[in-house]
Amino acid sequence: MNPFYDLVALQSLDLEIDRLERRKATVPELEEFRRVRERRLGIEAEHSEVSEQARSLDLEFDRANGELQIMEERLEVAEKRLFGGGMSAKETENRRMEVESLRMRIGEQESGALDLMEQREDVTSRLSHLSAELEDATASEQSLGAVVRGVWGEIDAELAKRRSERDLAAAPVPPRVLAIYERLRKDKGGVAAGRLEGVTCGGCHLALSESERQEAAESDPARCPHCRRILVF
Repeated sequence: MNPFYDLVALQSLDLEIDRLERRKATVPELEEFRRVRERRLGIEAEHSEVSEQARSLDLEFDRANGELQIMEERLEVAEKRLFGGGMSAKETENRRMEVESLRMRIGEQESGALDLMEQREDVTSRLSHLSAELEDATASEQSLGAVVRGVWGEIDAELAKRRSERDLAAAPVPPRVLAIYERLRKDKGGVAAGRLEGVTCGGCHLALSESERQEAAESDPARCPHCRRILVF
């Protein structure tokens, strides 16, 4: 092994980076933040739907009131003509029937408007409740988000430091050796190199015979005959 670089030291930094990245992905408040965010998005979607219902009911109520006003004006004109006299019996009967029809339609329109008013009250009440829930969920999301960002900031600072150290440790490693190291890291659960401690491989903790040690020492890079990790003498 080239004395100007140490793959075990590089691996130690890589494992520390792995640990910090796992910690970042498993911040305790992160799962709660995601749950609260999903709740907030669900409430937000329902709030939008109910808001649209409220707008539709407002339009329908305004239209019903407009139609009611027109019918009441027509009724007023019809009643004046009916009670004003000066019409034939047939004209009087026709006018009377018109007045009765308008009164019936006005009654139906008033009943419909009342139903719409009750629906509007229910929807308005639901909208108010959702607004309160949305405000609460938003506040919780923002609070948890601030906590997560704070922890992430600390972890990112540590990661930046370790990655800088890692770049320095990896710089003297020949590209061919580094490629083998990176491939082994993926295949061996993050542990690509092991220091030979006495006669034992620090990667798989199995003992090497003298001939196995000699064979490993003659290869470049040295590889453990048992686990095939890079063996650092």
